[in-house]
Amino acid sequence: MARGRRRQVQPRREPLAQEAKSASVEAERPSILEYLIQFVVFVVFCLVSAGLVYLVTGYTLGLNFFFGVLILGFFVVCVFSYLHDRLYRDEDEAESGP
Repeated sequence: MARGRRRQVQPRREPLAQEAKSASVEAERPSILEYLIQFVVFVVFCLVSAGLVYLVTGYTLGLNFFFGVLILGFFVVCVFSYLHDRLYRDEDEAESGP
């Protein structure tokens, strides 16, 4: 290269990247089926845990209440998380919009 000559850098194409990002964000929203699968997996985990505690210790007093509260609390969290994902846009999603 000759002295004083610089290579010109081509500018990046940001609008295409933003469109691709917004399309991928839309595709990343979990469906209600995924929330149900997570809930079922957690319920199975709680039932297995309760069964193991019963087998190891023989203790049953309060197990139903404890694991019932865990399952109920996880259900409430799943519902709120689903509603939040459906009703509110994330900051990244709002900034990349039109």
